[in-house]
Amino acid sequence: FLISDPILRNTDYYHFFGGVKGTLEGINYLARVGYKKAKDLALFQATPDSIPKFEVLYDKVNIISLHASLSGEVANNLSLTGTLDQHIYSPENQEKAWLLPAFTLQIGARYLMLDEKLAIKASLFTENGIPYLNSEGVTERLNALFDLSVGADYSIAENLGAFVSINNLANNQRQRWTNYPVLGWNILAGINTRF
Repeated sequence: FLISDPILRNTDYYHFFGGVKGTLEGINYLARVGYKKAKDLALFQATPDSIPKFEVLYDKVNIISLHASLSGEVANNLSLTGTLDQHIYSPENQEKAWLLPAFTLQIGARYLMLDEKLAIKASLFTENGIPYLNSEGVTERLNALFDLSVGADYSIAENLGAFVSINNLANNQRQRWTNYPVLGWNILAGINTRF
């Protein structure tokens, strides 16, 4: 999705962080605050081409980040996970950190049944509306993401299983990248095997 022959650079950064991590009554937790000073962080701007492409804009960006996560078995055969990330971007030259999400929340649940052969699962993934520069250089914002999915995994034999996932139940049409359409609700099913 990039323009032909983009200038490629590695992002260099210093990352300073501190926090707490541990386990309390079977629940794993992590809370962290951090600061990154990033040089040559890749940001993206849409081009006016008929086929959507992006040019890369590099900038020095200071990033303050907050991260929190919990995971563990909260009841017999029921486990929950949750992760929250918040980033505050301060670019040196650009108005915003184009096409980089500032807020992300993920929540997941998994329930085992039938002697742990069947796993029922659900997940929620949400992300803020992302700022971007349109092809005329005007600041706009993509819609927020709200993705709720459910699914099941069944172990048929030791090395053979089947799965089904129903994704994006809310039929959220938010584009992660400007002018790149996304799937609405969809179903994925199949067989998996391990050797």
